Amino acid sequence: MTSKPRRSKILQFRGLLVIGIILASIVVVGIIRFWVKYGSSGSCIPVDEDVGLSVIETRDGGYLVVGYTQSIFALLVKVDANGNIVWNKALNIMSSILTRVICGYEGYIAVGWVAENQNAGLCIKVDEEGNIIWNRTYIEQYPIIIRTIDKTINNNYIVVGNIYYDTDTDIWLARIDEDGNVVWSKTIGGPGKDIGNSIVRASDGYIIAGYTEAGSGDSDLWLLKIDEDGNVVWSKTIGGPGKDIGNSIVRASDGYIIIGGSSQYPGVWIVKVNENGSVVWNGAIGGPADVGYSIAQISDGGYIIVGRSSKYDTGDVLLIKIDKDFHIEWIITYSSFATKG
Repeated sequence: MTSKPRRSKILQFRGLLVIGIILASIVVVGIIRFWVKYGSSGSCIPVDEDVGLSVIETRDGGYLVVGYTQSIFALLVKVDANGNIVWNKALNIMSSILTRVICGYEGYIAVGWVAENQNAGLCIKVDEEGNIIWNRTYIEQYPIIIRTIDKTINNNYIVVGNIYYDTDTDIWLARIDEDGNVVWSKTIGGPGKDIGNSIVRASDGYIIAGYTEAGSGDSDLWLLKIDEDGNVVWSKTIGGPGKDIGNSIVRASDGYIIIGGSSQYPGVWIVKVNENGSVVWNGAIGGPADVGYSIAQISDGGYIIVGRSSKYDTGDVLLIKIDKDFHIEWIITYSSFATKG
């Protein structure tokens, strides 16, 4: 861990590169129909107006989507199994965004950030009806955002994001209790940009996937194993001379699968590693203009990948189904505009 020069910085977010195309932890194809169909008005609108960034299956067989509204308020939308809206709520905090949601020990926990003034990490808990039980913001000396969250072994949660200094970026992680209070927080990183995009539970800790500029190329996929207290057990970089980025990680029966993007492997880059983070296999699927943003394992043992296809410069939603051996079963793209009905 390396300390950074402490100079003030206001974090600016320009464009949110993957607006309207990330569906982290996607469960079924049907949720895509919701995502491109419904806006705050309930009518046919471009998907970049009300945006869904994460979706999970709820305990009653429906789905909970989080993201943000056109006016940049954190958004929660509950739909039933057929995509019909049950309720939708916007958090009354201006310039707030929710990036990830999970089933909590009770209710649901969503994380993101508030972009007013200096960015602060955001975490909220809602019940089954979407009523807010609590919401917490996390403020450091420098701007932070939270990208992802997972459960710990003691009914707590671990959140992962980034802290932004004047010239570089570190991974920021924290353990929070059931009421959202910080138990501890830590930073991990060195010179340059170090990004934590995804976390998954290991048998004896957690694996974080992201990227670092401190590797052999412009950026390398970065894997870190941490223990229950956030201490680094091991750290590995994967990549070549260009840009290699890890966007999402999921546990497999004999290791982990990471997806992202690589200059060496145009398309949706897939990396399979063993329990120690050593590469077992890596390659690309899809077209050369495709990028993978999220992967989730499904009940048949295969995987669903969600990302972006730019074959025709339209920025379409990309959905790929692969089997456990990474063979493509089907590929579907969804236009940025929904048809009515």
